[in-house]
Amino acid sequence: MIFQNSLTTRLGTLFKLGVLIFMVVVVATFLLRRITTEPSHVTVIVDKPWFFGHGGVRPEVQKPGVSWYWVTTHGIHVPTYDFRADEGFDDLPTRKQSFIDFKSYLKIRITDPVKLVSEFKYTDWEQTKWDWYKHSIQEQYRTIVRNVAREYLMEDILTSPTAINEMEAKIRAEMDKLIKEIGIPIQITDLSLGRASPNGPVMAEIDATASQQQRIKTEQARELAEKSKRDAEIARAEADNAYRTRMNLSSQEFVALEAVKRYSHACAQKDSHCVIMTGQTPVVVPLGK
Repeated sequence: MIFQNSLTTRLGTLFKLGVLIFMVVVVATFLLRRITTEPSHVTVIVDKPWFFGHGGVRPEVQKPGVSWYWVTTHGIHVPTYDFRADEGFDDLPTRKQSFIDFKSYLKIRITDPVKLVSEFKYTDWEQTKWDWYKHSIQEQYRTIVRNVAREYLMEDILTSPTAINEMEAKIRAEMDKLIKEIGIPIQITDLSLGRASPNGPVMAEIDATASQQQRIKTEQARELAEKSKRDAEIARAEADNAYRTRMNLSSQEFVALEAVKRYSHACAQKDSHCVIMTGQTPVVVPLGK
């Protein structure tokens, strides 16, 4: 009888333990949420109760690791590393209304994740990570870049490192001022304008101008070569005439002398034949090797 009562007691305890475990599993499955924070991130905890309690963003973030919350609680992941925002510009006007294309980027560090989530529309990083950027600073940044670019000539932007450094410094100063004015909790850690190039129509005009300049140079070189040739022929003719005068030769005698020189040169060539005119009868003289 005592043994039976002991067995009944144990079975009852095991039953209660099983029920408790079942309830824990049910609660963990349907009423709790597991939130994991990856390395190089923090998680901003947001409570969204269905019926009771107060919702909102918690003041403390969850650091890398795992925690359990009520199913109505959500986590928004925020990186702690510096991340990059790329901005490209097409047909950007410069001083004197020349247009350029270039790519730029900002490196950004979030300094207060809780404030960014609660005040600047920061939502889940993996899904819509740029909402806060688009709403708060993207267009302002692009406007600042356009205004600064109008202060410089296209040629300076394309070729002068000093001009680029000045532009970056001005844009950085304006961005720091904007961030402070609107109170967004971020820091610009780097800013680069990248390499600029003329836009399509300007590049086509530059190519056409370069082609025209090359044609001009070619024509000038051809004219110079022809002039040099004419000058050489005139100088040779003047030298021949001076020689004829000094030797007291008539024009016919000078021409005959020049012919003899050419014949002599031709006959001096190896394996050649010379044709010598004696009156009306040509005589062919083969030369030895």
